[in-house]
Amino acid sequence: MTSVSHPGWESDLLELLERQRDLYAQLQALAQNQEQIVAGPEPDLSSLTRVSNRRRNLVDQLARISQRIEPYRRHWPAVWPSLDRDARGRILSLIAHIHRLLDAMLAQEPSRRSDRCT
Repeated sequence: MTSVSHPGWESDLLELLERQRDLYAQLQALAQNQEQIVAGPEPDLSSLTRVSNRRRNLVDQLARISQRIEPYRRHWPAVWPSLDRDARGRILSLIAHIHRLLDAMLAQEPSRRSDRCT
């Protein structure tokens, strides 16, 4: 995409952000699932591999979406003023939700927990 002003760009951006939010939610759920598998008395290697493969697939999808969102990010100063109030609210809500999901996933990472051994 060379311009963010193509017909339907607003709905495209919203759809991309919604998809990104959904993928991060799935990624968070898989991270929790992986943590449960690892914390079990005898971690099941096949289950762990399956979860890891699903997580890798989600990360690949997120990378593709991020590439599609990049032109909007790059042109954000021009994009933002052209949005109507409702679209701005939806975009801000989606971005906030995505950030909450990312924060929750980072908090789950064993290396970031305060209860780790030092």
